[in-house]
Amino acid sequence: MDGDWDHVRDETLRRAVHAFTATCFLAYYALPPVIYGWWKWHLLVVLSASITVVEVGRAFLGVRLILMRDYEVRRIAAYCWAMWGVLPVLLWLPPIYGAPVILTMAIVDPIMGILRGAGKNPTLTGFALSTAIYGVFLFVSDGYAGVLIAGVTSAAFVASEGPRWKRVDDDFLTLFMPFLVLYTAQLLI
Repeated sequence: MDGDWDHVRDETLRRAVHAFTATCFLAYYALPPVIYGWWKWHLLVVLSASITVVEVGRAFLGVRLILMRDYEVRRIAAYCWAMWGVLPVLLWLPPIYGAPVILTMAIVDPIMGILRGAGKNPTLTGFALSTAIYGVFLFVSDGYAGVLIAGVTSAAFVASEGPRWKRVDDDFLTLFMPFLVLYTAQLLI
């Protein structure tokens, strides 16, 4: 019985971390462009590279961190995948496009996980919630064209969250696939 509660506690904490990381990622947009003489994007790239080096070493040694799933012990963990996914979002999307990508990963991805864990199909709920988040931001920036873009971006999000990939974590894909859609849209609009 205690094992069940431990699992519930760990899953709840993982989902809280998802929401918390969104706040940290979004804070990047509020930072001044130059921090102690460094462009903020330089600091972001250096931080990402440093985390990657540490994570590769951790995976190689098989070190288990708190809240880490069993299958992550000897592979790159979800937090590092999420960092790689958010990097192009922060570097190449303006906040009006980047914020909904981050919020959708932080809010909708965990909800879809809860539904899947309860034996439900999360596709329609995930599509509706992500469309609502993208729709609000993109309607503000692009009007009715933004609503269409929100639908396409939501489809990319749901498609990247649904299947279980062996080598690539969905925390990367749920950021990177919408990034590709929105980066293309920003070039075309």
